[in-house]
Amino acid sequence: MEERNTAGNKNTVFVALSTLVLLIGVVLGSVYLVKMGADAEEGLRGYLEGFAQTAAQGRDGNEIFKRALISNSIMLAVMFAAGFFRFGMFASAAVIARKGFIVGFTAASFMKCYGGMGILIMAAQLPALLAAVPAFLFYSAVSAGFALGRKEGNSSFGAYILFTVIILAVFCAAAAAEGYLTTAIMKFLFIKINA
Repeated sequence: MEERNTAGNKNTVFVALSTLVLLIGVVLGSVYLVKMGADAEEGLRGYLEGFAQTAAQGRDGNEIFKRALISNSIMLAVMFAAGFFRFGMFASAAVIARKGFIVGFTAASFMKCYGGMGILIMAAQLPALLAAVPAFLFYSAVSAGFALGRKEGNSSFGAYILFTVIILAVFCAAAAAEGYLTTAIMKFLFIKINA
């Protein structure tokens, strides 16, 4: 019983640290956008306007689904492999920080270029983010726990594989939300922006 409490406490600490790393990544992504020069900002605005036109014309949800699933799967694979190394938690932290940076940069970009409408555009991404981000945080904790448990000789490889498959299923659902639901909402919003 005491061993389970210790494992639970370690997982709570790992989730808390992963959340902190994610938040730092979000802040850095937002700050990076603010620090960008005027040329980079114009390039970003041009990119977002091109994205808006593509969305207004009807983006291919299948393509976005595939890209989101591949991106999340690559990050999952890095975190999975990190579970086999003593200091693998640092690789997991880097993956979490990267995800946070992307979210922060994307949110700041939409808000800077589209103002109040940018908040609605970012809100369209919430269904995918609400599925993927907690999954990343929990998997990071499981990966770190597995790495430390292997060192102590009390990790279950079967449980690690099972949890990996569950997280992969969550990532499939997040990619589907991003590919189909988010795309439909963004298409509607960009039509309103360009109207």
